[in-house]
Amino acid sequence: MLSLLRGGPRVLILETEYGADVRLYLEKRLQLKAHAMEEAMRAAGGGDTLVLLRETRYGRTIGKSLPESGFFVIHEPPEELFCGLINDRIAAILNRAECRAGGLIIRTFGDADRIVDLIRDEFGASEIRCTDVEAWLQGRGTSVFFTPLPLNAPVPPSGLHPRALLLPLRPQAAFRKLQRGIVRFVASGLSDRSLRSIELRLYDKYGLYDLHYRRIMRVLEALEIGLVVGEGWSRDFARVLLELKCYSLKMVTPMKPEAVKRILMGLEYAADGKRILDLDLYEGKRKISWGEAAAGESREAAGLRHREELRARLEPSDREEIDALEAEILSGNW
Repeated sequence: MLSLLRGGPRVLILETEYGADVRLYLEKRLQLKAHAMEEAMRAAGGGDTLVLLRETRYGRTIGKSLPESGFFVIHEPPEELFCGLINDRIAAILNRAECRAGGLIIRTFGDADRIVDLIRDEFGASEIRCTDVEAWLQGRGTSVFFTPLPLNAPVPPSGLHPRALLLPLRPQAAFRKLQRGIVRFVASGLSDRSLRSIELRLYDKYGLYDLHYRRIMRVLEALEIGLVVGEGWSRDFARVLLELKCYSLKMVTPMKPEAVKRILMGLEYAADGKRILDLDLYEGKRKISWGEAAAGESREAAGLRHREELRARLEPSDREEIDALEAEILSGNW
């Protein structure tokens, strides 16, 4: 749920003396268009492929340099494109093809420079600029980038830390070694901060816990808020002798509890203003009050405002799933 390390998009470099024909194939047959680097990285996720054309004459590159020639983004692995190139008789006009790893991306919290320094020293890595396309495409070693953004969506260059590393390891070996120590590496940036332990308690008088659970988990996963380490039914007491049934989620998160509370308040209210769920948040024995996230507003006004802020951060597919669950909840006793 809380992803700390993933691979970047793969890179496929195609060399040909018939650049115009290959470009036309990509644009017409596959309905693709060339992007500038910033646009391409914003559109490409971990399982995607960036295709670059390099036109040659007599074995020499002609025309624009590699980054300036534009990137084609394919939402599939390189082998899928290779099949199309062969089946459509385009492979015959290619002189050379080279597939390169697109590097690795690490999510950071706190002081990113401390994380970069630790990994650089442990791996004997050299530093590169994250905007130096030629450096991370040169095929020697494995490039590692750093970002404070969630890793479940494409990370644009503007979201990368300016410092990046070139590890003297092949991509698979680099991934395995980083994966073993990723929690330690990321935790080194927390300094005096730490991963916080919080508890989320769900209350619903109509008992639609399954639907609410699915809504909450969709948001936790979409925004990579934290890691659920335990869950189950529990009992709470609103006042003496008044016992309430609730479902509890225990989590660790790098976020401040008040920030998590603001997100959760957006899940308590439906679009029409009905409060369809009661969510309490605890850090240890301290209950995080809704007033801390209300900024002087009424509970309903704050909840509806946080609902809109939450929806703005979600991908369309996430919003559709949450809307469908909300409609199912409202079709019942509400």
